[in-house]
Amino acid sequence: MTCCRAHQTPFFHHTISPLLPGPLPAGLLALATDSISLGSNALTGALPPGWASATLKELDLSGNDLNGTLPASWGGAALPALQLLGLQGNQLEGAAAAGGGLGTL
Repeated sequence: MTCCRAHQTPFFHHTISPLLPGPLPAGLLALATDSISLGSNALTGALPPGWASATLKELDLSGNDLNGTLPASWGGAALPALQLLGLQGNQLEGAAAAGGGLGTL
């Protein structure tokens, strides 16, 4: 996977650092934000299926130790507003399903 940007738009950007170890925090999407940048942390585990309904414009999880495949729930109409997705530098396998935000990247 590579990062892709459809176009530049101003929006609120939330970055968490320094190193955040362990699995992706379950309550992270409860933050009122358009963008989550967790690149170059120490995150492990799988991508959460429940994030498919997020209205994020940008999601950067690059440079971690995430593993597994993209959840099936991330296909179809999932992540409809997504303009940038950074997953490089992880241990992820498989292809993204067409449609939704993933299908337009």
